[in-house]
Amino acid sequence: MIREVDALPERRSSESVVVIGAGMAGLCAAYELRRSGCEVTVLEARRTAGGRVRTRRDFPGALYVEEGATRFPVVHHYTMHYLREFGLPLIPFDRPDMGHTLRIIGHDLESHPWGQDAWPDELPLHADERALDLEGLHARYVTPLLDEIGDPLSPGWPGELLRERFDSVGYADLLRSRGASEGAIRALALGFHVGEGPNSLSALWWLECMALDAGPRGKVKVEGGNDRLAEAFAARLGDRIRFGRAVRRIVQDPTGISVHAESLAGTEVLRADRVVCALPVPLVLDVVFEPELPPLRREALQSVPYASLSRVALQCRRRFWLDQGRPGFEDTDEEVAEVWDLSVGEPGDRGVLVAYSGGNEARRVTAMTGEERVAYTARRLESLLPGLLDHLEGGVSRCWDAEPWARGGGAWFRTGQSGLRDVIAAPLGRIHFAGEATSPWAGWVQGALDSARRATAEILEASV
Repeated sequence: MIREVDALPERRSSESVVVIGAGMAGLCAAYELRRSGCEVTVLEARRTAGGRVRTRRDFPGALYVEEGATRFPVVHHYTMHYLREFGLPLIPFDRPDMGHTLRIIGHDLESHPWGQDAWPDELPLHADERALDLEGLHARYVTPLLDEIGDPLSPGWPGELLRERFDSVGYADLLRSRGASEGAIRALALGFHVGEGPNSLSALWWLECMALDAGPRGKVKVEGGNDRLAEAFAARLGDRIRFGRAVRRIVQDPTGISVHAESLAGTEVLRADRVVCALPVPLVLDVVFEPELPPLRREALQSVPYASLSRVALQCRRRFWLDQGRPGFEDTDEEVAEVWDLSVGEPGDRGVLVAYSGGNEARRVTAMTGEERVAYTARRLESLLPGLLDHLEGGVSRCWDAEPWARGGGAWFRTGQSGLRDVIAAPLGRIHFAGEATSPWAGWVQGALDSARRATAEILEASV
């Protein structure tokens, strides 16, 4: 299902608003608040806008690499809304006609729209599961659960009953309780890079994520680089974005808010009617709030885990995998969880493969030097795509744990934590909170945009 974009309140406001952070949430909030008449200033510690939407263009052959947000599901209605509004040209993310390659317990299986290779004999499946492909396993074990939880955006969702049934159990344990074999659970976790493995996640939260992404499966990217979406927002805000400003202190009183920001020129203080705090959760904890954050809010912020994610991109002089009949998209049960061909739809012979890992593997890669990351990943991908080393020209990496203004790739929620989002998203007086961690679409650009529109609506509805 592709949802309709909810309209923002039809209300003008002349309030002054300081938006902290020029990631996608901060950019979108500033853009919509300005369109509603607010006086907006955006403070960003980096020298560029976009946050975890970052495109790198220092490869030869006019190729580029997405170091952050790489694909946009067509069911993400807010993302599609702004891509259309800014007239950005879109191209397919993958090759749906070629499917994916599944690597499981050392075996490569081709999964095409017209069928899938048989599971290896060593995979511990129940006899009746062996006749099912990956789609069949999903239909047997996951689809009924999605039907049970209903629409996560419906009023009052999830309610106490769903929380009791699904929030206190890990996703893998929930599948076991529904009769899934260990082999089926392993297959359903192919390409998994969220959290610390499927059983670390609140089953309720992960089912919510899947339910929100149900519907048409296509994914797209922006021709020329996904950072063009961030640039489109930033261009419309112009010099309202002040770069190189790190917010250190927010002081709220009955008549307004004072925001203290550090720059190379020293400390500056901005006075505003309201603030939108659109920082990643780890960075919110670095800010001094006066009055102090309520204990429940601080405890929630400290509890939300941020995903360790690594991206290593390898450039090859030609897209040799296509000659082998391989799509260049691999979902595995190994340390490299996913491999994506970032050169789909791009001209020329050169190609770029990106290896995507999470959890312990991402932290292992993060601890290496840049050269070590490329060499280590190239050796691993050679086992998946033989011939890579012969065609390799070079590589780059991005490990989000090591980014001082991110400290992780996005929020996720452990068992028992699905209610934390409501705590960290609630306004505190004149301070409103945005960012993917405060949205049902955690970890996606869609979540950042959704949260920005929510914060915007809060401010407009409170304006007098």
